[in-house]
Amino acid sequence: MHAETNKPHLSIFLTSASPDITEVTMFYNKLLGLVVEGGASFNLLKKPCVRELCQFLNNNFPMPAKSTLQKRLHQKTADQREFTKEYLTSKADKVALTLDGWSSRDRRKFLGITCHFFSLSSSMVTFILGMEHVYGCQTAVNIKNSLGKSLTCLKVISVQSSCEYLH
Repeated sequence: MHAETNKPHLSIFLTSASPDITEVTMFYNKLLGLVVEGGASFNLLKKPCVRELCQFLNNNFPMPAKSTLQKRLHQKTADQREFTKEYLTSKADKVALTLDGWSSRDRRKFLGITCHFFSLSSSMVTFILGMEHVYGCQTAVNIKNSLGKSLTCLKVISVQSSCEYLH
Protein backbone atom coordinates (compact mmCIF):
# COMPACT_ATOMS: atom_id res chain seq x y z
CA MET A 1 0.00 0.00 0.00
CA HIS A 2 1.17 3.51 -0.72
CA ALA A 3 1.45 5.24 2.67
CA GLU A 4 0.28 8.70 1.61
CA THR A 5 -2.98 7.77 -0.07
CA ASN A 6 -3.71 4.37 1.50
CA LYS A 7 -4.14 2.99 -2.04
CA PRO A 8 -2.03 0.34 -3.74
CA HIS A 9 1.00 1.79 -5.44
CA LEU A 10 1.70 0.94 -9.10
CA SER A 11 5.03 -0.57 -8.07
CA ILE A 12 3.29 -3.79 -6.97
CA PHE A 13 2.47 -4.39 -10.63
CA LEU A 14 5.83 -3.38 -12.07
CA THR A 15 7.82 -6.07 -10.32
CA SER A 16 9.02 -9.56 -11.09
CA ALA A 17 7.97 -10.91 -7.70
CA SER A 18 5.05 -13.30 -7.45
CA PRO A 19 1.98 -11.52 -6.09
CA ASP A 20 0.35 -12.56 -2.84
CA ILE A 21 -3.39 -13.19 -2.53
CA THR A 22 -4.08 -9.59 -1.47
CA GLU A 23 -2.34 -8.22 -4.55
CA VAL A 24 -4.14 -10.67 -6.84
CA THR A 25 -7.46 -9.61 -5.27
CA MET A 26 -6.59 -5.94 -5.87
CA PHE A 27 -5.68 -6.78 -9.47
CA TYR A 28 -8.99 -8.57 -10.04
CA ASN A 29 -10.84 -5.64 -8.45
CA LYS A 30 -9.09 -3.24 -10.85
CA LEU A 31 -10.19 -5.39 -13.79
CA LEU A 32 -13.74 -5.41 -12.40
CA GLY A 33 -13.48 -1.63 -12.19
CA LEU A 34 -12.90 -1.51 -15.95
CA VAL A 35 -16.21 -3.30 -16.43
CA VAL A 36 -18.33 -1.70 -13.69
CA GLU A 37 -17.01 1.86 -13.58
CA GLY A 38 -15.51 2.08 -17.05
CA GLY A 39 -18.45 0.54 -18.88
CA ALA A 40 -16.24 -2.03 -20.61
CA SER A 41 -17.49 -5.43 -21.63
CA PHE A 42 -16.23 -8.58 -19.93
CA ASN A 43 -15.18 -9.61 -23.44
CA LEU A 44 -12.63 -6.77 -23.43
CA LEU A 45 -10.60 -8.81 -20.94
CA LYS A 46 -10.18 -11.54 -23.57
CA LYS A 47 -8.58 -9.14 -26.05
CA PRO A 48 -4.87 -9.79 -26.67
CA CYS A 49 -3.95 -6.12 -26.10
CA VAL A 50 -5.46 -6.15 -22.59
CA ARG A 51 -3.78 -9.46 -21.72
CA GLU A 52 -0.46 -8.11 -23.03
CA LEU A 53 -0.84 -4.95 -20.94
CA CYS A 54 -1.50 -7.01 -17.82
CA GLN A 55 1.49 -9.25 -18.57
CA PHE A 56 3.64 -6.15 -19.16
CA LEU A 57 2.68 -4.77 -15.75
CA ASN A 58 3.50 -8.06 -14.04
CA ASN A 59 3.83 -11.34 -15.88
CA ASN A 60 3.30 -13.22 -12.60
CA PHE A 61 -0.27 -11.97 -12.12
CA PRO A 62 -2.70 -14.68 -13.22
CA MET A 63 -5.14 -13.34 -15.80
CA PRO A 64 -8.61 -14.36 -14.61
CA ALA A 65 -11.19 -16.02 -16.78
CA LYS A 66 -14.29 -14.01 -17.64
CA SER A 67 -16.35 -16.39 -15.46
CA THR A 68 -14.05 -15.76 -12.46
CA LEU A 69 -14.66 -12.02 -12.63
CA GLN A 70 -18.39 -12.53 -13.18
CA LYS A 71 -18.53 -14.72 -10.04
CA ARG A 72 -16.65 -12.04 -8.08
CA LEU A 73 -19.08 -9.39 -9.31
CA HIS A 74 -22.08 -11.51 -8.31
CA GLN A 75 -20.54 -12.08 -4.85
CA LYS A 76 -19.86 -8.36 -4.40
CA THR A 77 -23.46 -7.67 -5.43
CA ALA A 78 -24.79 -10.23 -2.93
CA ASP A 79 -22.60 -8.77 -0.16
CA GLN A 80 -23.79 -5.25 -0.95
CA ARG A 81 -27.40 -6.39 -1.05
CA GLU A 82 -27.06 -7.98 2.42
CA PHE A 83 -25.43 -4.82 3.78
CA THR A 84 -28.20 -2.70 2.25
CA LYS A 85 -30.89 -4.95 3.71
CA GLU A 86 -29.40 -4.69 7.21
CA TYR A 87 -28.87 -0.93 6.87
CA LEU A 88 -32.40 -0.21 5.64
CA THR A 89 -33.95 -2.40 8.32
CA SER A 90 -32.17 -0.51 11.09
CA LYS A 91 -32.03 3.06 9.72
CA ALA A 92 -34.92 3.73 7.33
CA ASP A 93 -38.55 4.15 8.24
CA LYS A 94 -39.84 5.23 4.81
CA VAL A 95 -38.03 5.31 1.51
CA ALA A 96 -38.51 6.78 -1.95
CA LEU A 97 -37.58 4.74 -5.00
CA THR A 98 -36.34 6.00 -8.35
CA LEU A 99 -36.22 3.81 -11.43
CA ASP A 100 -34.07 4.15 -14.52
CA GLY A 101 -34.67 1.96 -17.55
CA TRP A 102 -32.29 1.54 -20.46
CA SER A 103 -31.21 -0.90 -23.16
CA SER A 104 -27.73 -2.24 -23.82
CA ARG A 105 -26.13 -2.17 -27.25
CA ASP A 106 -27.35 -5.70 -27.86
CA ARG A 107 -30.92 -4.60 -26.98
CA ARG A 108 -31.16 -6.23 -23.56
CA LYS A 109 -33.35 -4.15 -21.27
CA PHE A 110 -32.44 -3.23 -17.69
CA LEU A 111 -34.01 -1.45 -14.76
CA GLY A 112 -31.86 0.38 -12.21
CA ILE A 113 -33.50 0.76 -8.79
CA THR A 114 -32.31 3.39 -6.32
CA CYS A 115 -33.58 3.98 -2.79
CA HIS A 116 -33.49 7.38 -1.03
CA PHE A 117 -34.31 8.32 2.57
CA PHE A 118 -33.34 10.74 5.30
CA SER A 119 -31.16 9.52 8.15
CA LEU A 120 -31.74 10.40 11.80
CA SER A 121 -29.32 13.30 11.33
CA SER A 122 -31.48 14.56 8.41
CA SER A 123 -28.91 13.84 5.74
CA MET A 124 -30.01 12.26 2.48
CA VAL A 125 -28.92 8.63 2.06
CA THR A 126 -28.99 6.90 -1.33
CA PHE A 127 -28.48 3.21 -2.10
CA ILE A 128 -28.56 1.34 -5.36
CA LEU A 129 -30.94 -1.53 -4.67
CA GLY A 130 -30.53 -3.39 -7.88
CA MET A 131 -30.05 -3.56 -11.58
CA GLU A 132 -32.52 -6.05 -12.95
CA HIS A 133 -32.87 -7.51 -16.41
CA VAL A 134 -36.31 -6.65 -17.84
CA TYR A 135 -37.64 -9.52 -19.94
CA GLY A 136 -39.78 -8.63 -22.94
CA CYS A 137 -40.86 -5.06 -23.64
CA GLN A 138 -40.48 -2.36 -21.00
CA THR A 139 -44.17 -2.37 -20.15
CA ALA A 140 -45.57 -1.46 -16.74
CA VAL A 141 -46.17 -5.15 -15.93
CA ASN A 142 -42.61 -6.21 -16.87
CA ILE A 143 -41.13 -3.28 -14.95
CA LYS A 144 -43.29 -4.19 -11.95
CA ASN A 145 -42.05 -7.78 -12.13
CA SER A 146 -38.40 -6.67 -12.29
CA LEU A 147 -38.93 -4.23 -9.43
CA GLY A 148 -40.72 -6.90 -7.41
CA LYS A 149 -37.87 -9.35 -8.00
CA SER A 150 -35.31 -6.90 -6.66
CA LEU A 151 -37.39 -5.83 -3.66
CA THR A 152 -38.33 -9.41 -2.81
CA CYS A 153 -34.63 -10.33 -2.68
CA LEU A 154 -34.12 -7.59 -0.09
CA LYS A 155 -37.15 -8.68 1.97
CA VAL A 156 -37.33 -5.13 3.34
CA ILE A 157 -39.91 -3.25 1.31
CA SER A 158 -43.45 -4.43 0.70
CA VAL A 159 -43.69 -5.13 -3.00
CA GLN A 160 -47.48 -4.88 -3.02
CA SER A 161 -47.63 -1.40 -1.50
CA SER A 162 -44.72 -0.18 -3.61
CA CYS A 163 -46.31 -1.26 -6.88
CA GLU A 164 -49.98 -0.36 -6.46
CA TYR A 165 -49.73 2.54 -8.89
CA LEU A 166 -48.72 0.13 -11.68
CA HIS A 167 -52.04 -1.79 -11.64
